[in-house]
Amino acid sequence: MKNRNIGINKDFVDQSLIAVSSLSNYTYCPRRLYLSQVKGIRKETSHSVAGKIEHDARRIICPQLKHKYLKLTNNKQIVEFENRVFQIIDRTMDYIRKVAFIEFPIFTPEIQFFIEELDYRLKSEEERRVQTLTNLFEMGKWNKSKIYHLLPWLVEHPVASKDLQLKGRIDQVFLEEERAIPVDIKTTPYPFISREADAVQIGAYSLLLEKVWGREVRKGQIYYSRSFLHYDVRISDELRNKVIETRNCVRRILEMTKPPPPLEGHEALKCRFCYLRTECQTETLINEEQAEVNGLCKLFTDPAPGNLDSLFMEAKVK
Repeated sequence: MKNRNIGINKDFVDQSLIAVSSLSNYTYCPRRLYLSQVKGIRKETSHSVAGKIEHDARRIICPQLKHKYLKLTNNKQIVEFENRVFQIIDRTMDYIRKVAFIEFPIFTPEIQFFIEELDYRLKSEEERRVQTLTNLFEMGKWNKSKIYHLLPWLVEHPVASKDLQLKGRIDQVFLEEERAIPVDIKTTPYPFISREADAVQIGAYSLLLEKVWGREVRKGQIYYSRSFLHYDVRISDELRNKVIETRNCVRRILEMTKPPPPLEGHEALKCRFCYLRTECQTETLINEEQAEVNGLCKLFTDPAPGNLDSLFMEAKVK
């Protein structure tokens, strides 16, 4: 399939559209969405830096791999091919390391550890891909159209729709029998805690792809890269409705003047993994202190009989 230009339009810069990541944020915790989007609390952590490093590395590596794969004509080239692909990964990791050390010096030890881990994972993925390639050659089934089964068709692809009031950037889009499969890459070491939020995010990307491409998207995929876990998500009517419902909820949160309450019950476990947990606790204390002050003020200013001010006045008259 030709690499057609889908979904890149002026709508992507429309500030009135809701970012798909906000739907994920809301599903994880409405209060976190409020603190980050309404209060404007931004915070870099070692985990968020790791996510940026991995996405940058994959964005740089993928076009180079695609170029190498398209040049293959027989399986006798595979050994040399794999060596050259590993060289691409090595060069990219060196470049990413230097840039990350400059941009995030406070996380230097964490960056060094993560890049070593990422290098190992990318090469492990490539070994499996080369094995698949070898099998296709041996069975006589390799042709250039198979490349989008092995590598993404599009990388970090921007999509937007005024009809859906949504916009986002899809990490990867694969092709399977002329059908687009959006893939979102997650670097969290705790995939269980955000599974629902991740499903809503991939559902929103699927709806956007359908809108701008004009073809049904039947499934998406979440790739938890640190555990090599591929999680398929069926784009059901239930998920489609959930995406629209969540978008409406996000719109309401963005118009609120006070934060939603903290999570309770078993959902409160998410707080342990939240990058804004300290700021959230601080916000709670501020609100509680303000409530106490408001309560004391009300005792003196409430016009209803029985408030402290009226009692003092009555005592003074007596």
